Amino acid sequence: MVAGMTSHFGDVRFGEPHEIERRSPRNDQRILTCSRATGYWRPAGRLARLRDAGFRLRIDRITRTDGVKLHEFGASLDELIKVAAAVGPEIIEATYGANPHLGFSYRRMYYILRFVRGLGRQRGMRQHCRREFQHSRDLYLRPSARIHGGDWDVLPQSIGQDSRRQGRRWSVTELTRRGREAATEDGWQNPASSVAIPYGLLEAARRNPLHARDHEIDGLIRDALFDLSEFSSDPDPELVDIVCERLLVAMHNHRDDDEETFNRWLCGSGKSVIKQIVQQKRARGGQLNRHDVIHAVLHLGWQSYQYMSGCLQAMMRCIKHAIPAEMSTYEQDLYALVYEQQPYLANMPLALISERLNFLRPAILRLWEEPCSTEFIPVLHRMLAYYGRMIDVRRRADRTSKARSSRRSRQRPAAVGSGTANAIFTDVANHIRELHGIRCANGCLDWDAWRDDDGDEIRVVLGFVCPCGKTRQLTLSVEEFQRIGRDLLLGD
Repeated sequence: MVAGMTSHFGDVRFGEPHEIERRSPRNDQRILTCSRATGYWRPAGRLARLRDAGFRLRIDRITRTDGVKLHEFGASLDELIKVAAAVGPEIIEATYGANPHLGFSYRRMYYILRFVRGLGRQRGMRQHCRREFQHSRDLYLRPSARIHGGDWDVLPQSIGQDSRRQGRRWSVTELTRRGREAATEDGWQNPASSVAIPYGLLEAARRNPLHARDHEIDGLIRDALFDLSEFSSDPDPELVDIVCERLLVAMHNHRDDDEETFNRWLCGSGKSVIKQIVQQKRARGGQLNRHDVIHAVLHLGWQSYQYMSGCLQAMMRCIKHAIPAEMSTYEQDLYALVYEQQPYLANMPLALISERLNFLRPAILRLWEEPCSTEFIPVLHRMLAYYGRMIDVRRRADRTSKARSSRRSRQRPAAVGSGTANAIFTDVANHIRELHGIRCANGCLDWDAWRDDDGDEIRVVLGFVCPCGKTRQLTLSVEEFQRIGRDLLLGD
């Protein structure tokens, strides 16, 4: 073993390095050769509860061919957050003095984070954004989802323009084309849409960087994590206190559950926790409005991110100081970028907002090249703003589509209901209608569609009716119908 050092921060001992192959963080298609030495961090004696319990955390020291050393942990980012929730408060208490309520406060915020965000395979609240824009079809709006007639996609209206709104707005096709070109220059071969879309957004952000003020950064990060379009203002502080109180009581009532039972209660698909908070007629505040409770819990969820940020920073800085070999300035900057609080991320480490890593990957890689440079931060902020805008449009469109689909199912006349008028068919048919310029003079968007033939294997006869009662008919080959459908639904 390579000797570590026992200190105020604990000790780390690494084994002998051995050669490994791994995928490049810049390009999954490239395989890199490097060396890895595995070690473990053990807490210092001042963290008696952790030390006595035999706690240790695995660390892998990765040495690149250029000599740069990276430090990774034998846990996923979600698991690392869980560990930090237990270890961080112990370090904070040992550093700033005993506080019997400190550990409890951090633990409760960790469970609130789990409830709102979800961890691992456990899903969080619906308003927590997990959507990934990995395919071209994820960017398009189906006809039934368009709030306005000209809204074809979820991209911001200024996408592709510079800071003076000069230039032409990019379409989805142009965005992915430019993204593929940029990814190819970065070493990718035949990049898929899951790579081209973030690179395209990066190219757009470089044309129009966002110079956010300090007080705007919190909102930028929050909007990239939560869909708060249902709420117009901050929740009432008294209501937040009541909801927090009830949530803690509910958790306390499950303190004797084993981990599996507790997780099932906390993160179950039915979200019975919200129901329990709402339906307490005799508690302070009486029975609450479900919508207001959800708003308050999301507010607590945002606070839990900030609490966990402190836990993660305390643990990771302690480990950094315990690592035996001194890191270079560049290595320290890389470590801090991932694991320590960053002012331009609302004082959160990158690891804590791991749900946005795929979307932000090209921008983050640029920061890794010069981690102490502030030049690329406005580009990162613009990409975060793009995500917030895109997820807002996507959610509103999905709600519109659902409402229109429900209305069609209630109002569709018997004659129109014949054939295969399911939701996917209607979306494809209406896309074809728009391609052929069939529109209502009164601006109707909510057209119904059906197949007006007897299942002909050569041609498809489409019938349409708008809310005004105007009907149209269109004939095309089965092959053309299928091709257009594939282009719309499969995107790539």
